[in-house]
Amino acid sequence: MLAALFVAWLVSDDALGTIYKPDAPARLLMIGLIGAAIGAIVLWQFKRLELARLAEAAHAAERMSTGVPGLAALKPPECLDPAAPTKPGVAAQIYGGYSYESVSDLVGGYICFRPALTAAGVISAYLIDVHWDKETSCLTFDEKDRKDAAHAQRGRVYIPDGRQFMSLVTVEGGSIRLVTVSRPAEGKTARGLIMTLSNPSGIQFTPASAPIVLRRLADQNPRLGFIRPDAPEYESYRAELAAVAPAFGFFAGAPQTAPSADARPTAAAEEARLSLVG
Repeated sequence: MLAALFVAWLVSDDALGTIYKPDAPARLLMIGLIGAAIGAIVLWQFKRLELARLAEAAHAAERMSTGVPGLAALKPPECLDPAAPTKPGVAAQIYGGYSYESVSDLVGGYICFRPALTAAGVISAYLIDVHWDKETSCLTFDEKDRKDAAHAQRGRVYIPDGRQFMSLVTVEGGSIRLVTVSRPAEGKTARGLIMTLSNPSGIQFTPASAPIVLRRLADQNPRLGFIRPDAPEYESYRAELAAVAPAFGFFAGAPQTAPSADARPTAAAEEARLSLVG
């Protein structure tokens, strides 16, 4: 309205007389028209900026849900078990947002073997069946033919986009067991680490980690159970477990002795290295 008053003051009476009738309130009419026009422009601009703000907020939420670097700290805590799938044939974003077509090659049976956690030198071997669950719309797995059947697990498969590793996760009663292995190519094995709990004394549970291998089942019947050094399959199982580190997983133990001053990297170099390897 102030702009309209200023413009109306600048216009001469002769100019107003060429537009309006002599007895019309020309300056008031001009003030109203100019004020309405400027108000409409301001309102339109405000609406446009508000729509842009809402679109940017939606894009930011989408970027956070897809894990764009630098926004992880803003993401809310994720639920390991969403209530319902987003749409048939596509896993929820928490599982990696993969489609059945992109992971159908993972469906099938595997023989799984890893060191027995409570018996040194013994390898535990059992079967794992990976299949697509239509109800939850994601890959799931079931452990079968375990010698220690009471500890058999079943859970869901998490596959992050752009990374060559997948995780087999069991969530039950506040306990989480995690198996992270490489995504097996056709005819290849999956190698990685298992993080779970061990109870060597029967009632005292201790966090434990070990190398683990998932090998595709072929027509042969694999040797299952607790494999000891005198078993024919022992050496092949042991060799595959030994090949896990360092390419598919490694254990960072506590430092035994402090390095000498000459052997230590500079603080800046060490900081840069840690930021890359986590």
